[in-house]
Amino acid sequence: MTRLFVFLFILSAFNQTFAQSLSVEKIWKEYAFYAKGVEGFRSMKDGAHFTRLNETKEEQTIAKYDVTKLDGEGTILISSDKFTYKDQKIVVDDYYFNEDETKILLVTQSSSVYRRSYLAVHYLYDLKTGKIQPLDEEHQPQTLAEYSPDGQKVSYIYKNNLYVKDLASQSVKKLTDDGKRNKVINGTTDWVYEEEFSLTKAYGWSPDSKYIGYLKFNEKEVKEFNLTYYGELYPETYTYKYPKAGEVNSIVTAHILNVKSGKSSAIDLGEYEYIPRIEWSTSSNKLILQTLNRHQSHLKYHLVDMTGKKPVHKVFYEEKADTYVEIDNNLLILSDGNTILRTSEADGYNHIYKLTFDGKSTQITKGAWDVIEFYGINEKEGQIYFSAAQKNAISKGIYRINLDGSVQSSLSAETGYNEAEFTAEMKYFVK
Repeated sequence: MTRLFVFLFILSAFNQTFAQSLSVEKIWKEYAFYAKGVEGFRSMKDGAHFTRLNETKEEQTIAKYDVTKLDGEGTILISSDKFTYKDQKIVVDDYYFNEDETKILLVTQSSSVYRRSYLAVHYLYDLKTGKIQPLDEEHQPQTLAEYSPDGQKVSYIYKNNLYVKDLASQSVKKLTDDGKRNKVINGTTDWVYEEEFSLTKAYGWSPDSKYIGYLKFNEKEVKEFNLTYYGELYPETYTYKYPKAGEVNSIVTAHILNVKSGKSSAIDLGEYEYIPRIEWSTSSNKLILQTLNRHQSHLKYHLVDMTGKKPVHKVFYEEKADTYVEIDNNLLILSDGNTILRTSEADGYNHIYKLTFDGKSTQITKGAWDVIEFYGINEKEGQIYFSAAQKNAISKGIYRINLDGSVQSSLSAETGYNEAEFTAEMKYFVK
């Protein structure tokens, strides 16, 4: 009886202690149980430096660091006094470099739309002159702003239309004019693509900065859904296009836009329901698109070659499944401009494949196990980095393999890396 009393006392004390240590505030306000990570870094093209947005209660700075001196203080690229415009303090949420890393796009006043989409006010900062200016004071907030590859222009989306700002002349050109909420979307995506394909950016620059490839969403026939927000004295209604299972989806088409002339041309992709990915080659004017049928069991890779006098389109690879074909972000175009690294479950397990524009597919990783995460490739060394549970389901490891599929080794065993440390390093120092 005494033992039972002692046991119940200990159990009661444990439950009280656990109840005190676990609370809604600790979970969602203090984030006490979130995994630790590394944020705010941007790797630089020389492979020897990275930058970081540093914040204190008093100031923000962007600093440059040497990867071999991680304990160093770094060199300040933008000091806190530069984060002002017309005597107003600018609070930076994020930042992006142009191609030659002489200009920085500052993201401020960010606000979420859905899970991944956002609106923000953008500023342009020139590292050579030290000048800061708003991207477009008339058309803001914007979304998905980015520099052209030559650094001479900045593209962005405002109210479902594509715009381009010429940095030399400071002129703004509206590239599409049919965008309208709950009607037509240019360059970004509808709710379905954002939620089901994790895609919000549906446009991109050609390597020579002459063209923009983009998707257009015609959602006029999609039925509307109403949400009621109960916040203030009176509730507010939010209406958006939401196709339920079996209902009409947005009609999505692909287009190529000549930035200089402003002329847009539609791309005939044949029969399809979805265009889940759109990406330019890294070195030549070749646009890669993926299309899917509604059952998502037939995937096609399309190539639109813009290197000649006229665009040439072809389907260079197809994959079919009895169930469905998985779409993910593992689509890496190598620097040769003609080779893609992708993951697929074609053999029943998720593995890495090399795919060339002539349609040849070569499996790189093999075995009765799945590639969990494809980190990237060190092209100079010809080595691919990924994680997998090769031994068993609870033994996740980090691996390196040659591009030709030879000499696989375990980095977990060699270096003692844990996944958080490795992910942080690979995210910034491996393409």
